[in-house]
Amino acid sequence: MQGNEIGPFETLALEAGLHLREQAQACGETGWQVDVITSGPADWRDSLVRALGMGADAGIHLITGDDEGSGALVPPSTTAARLAFALSSTGLVPDYDLVLTGIMSQDLMAGHTGPMLAQLLDLPCATSVVRLGPRDADPPDDAGQPFLEALREWEGGVLEEIRMPLPAIAAVQSGFYRPRYPSLSHMLKAKNKPVTEIDIDGQAGRELKKLPGESYAGMTEPDKTRQGRVVSGSLDFQVNEFLAFLKERNLL
Repeated sequence: MQGNEIGPFETLALEAGLHLREQAQACGETGWQVDVITSGPADWRDSLVRALGMGADAGIHLITGDDEGSGALVPPSTTAARLAFALSSTGLVPDYDLVLTGIMSQDLMAGHTGPMLAQLLDLPCATSVVRLGPRDADPPDDAGQPFLEALREWEGGVLEEIRMPLPAIAAVQSGFYRPRYPSLSHMLKAKNKPVTEIDIDGQAGRELKKLPGESYAGMTEPDKTRQGRVVSGSLDFQVNEFLAFLKERNLL
């Protein structure tokens, strides 16, 4: 998650994780845990509290500089690099079997964070996942590696069933999961759930600078090269003006 509030795509990823945990518990499996991770300034903790209120077990806050709270866009390569560093280098984050992200962010809507994170961690990745199933009931492969079944959507609504070797990363989109609404009692309990804070810029400064990435330079509006014209008057007059316009440009 990134931002002071959970985005709609992040809530889908969280719901997928909660759903998997509930499926496992219904089958008598124990030891499943759903953690949530956010990257941003210290005052972005509210997004973690909301996720904990939805049912997550613990939170991890990768604390960055306050300048990101000004509304500037954070490149997906930066977010992925921070997550990769936290998951592989700090020693403060557990080894996860499955990492879930939203299919895209709310700002750039590029869908890069999940695949970039998979590349940095050298893990298999599935995008456009609409549903995840429990661990496959069949025996694992010859190497003893467990699998997870996933249903992902291609263009045109075509669905593909895949088996993902774990550990893996999946980018979740809409289609099956409906994020739950946390009750007041759950939100009150969420404030007492554990949250690990990691000064990601302080610990990862040198390591992150070694990774390829991009920086946000700003946004500009395109120059106006054409000008519109509003025609007022009676309907007949407007029609005649429009016909004259089309004939003038040899469009009629």
